[in-house]
Amino acid sequence: MIEVNQNTEKEPATKEQVVQALREQSPEARELLQQWTIAREAKVENNLESRIKFELERAELYGEAGFEDDADLSIDAAIEQAENEGRPDLVEEIVRWAKMRIGTVPS
Repeated sequence: MIEVNQNTEKEPATKEQVVQALREQSPEARELLQQWTIAREAKVENNLESRIKFELERAELYGEAGFEDDADLSIDAAIEQAENEGRPDLVEEIVRWAKMRIGTVPS
């Protein structure tokens, strides 16, 4: 007999689903964003590069959805983490990334 997986857990939202929901200001946008964030945070390793990569992914998501202020906050968080670890090289890399991908760097 073939068993069907009766998994009742929701699949995490994809980046594309979250961006679309945020752009449309749909009622489920907040829930989808939370699902995406929880799923991504669960994959973040306990090292600087992994934490920064997460912040930049979140910045990109917000930027694609048109939420520039939120994108800037995520970029700021990444820069602050690099500065706190004494990594000016990483700060420069984040700034370059932000200019190329988001088109702006928070002040």
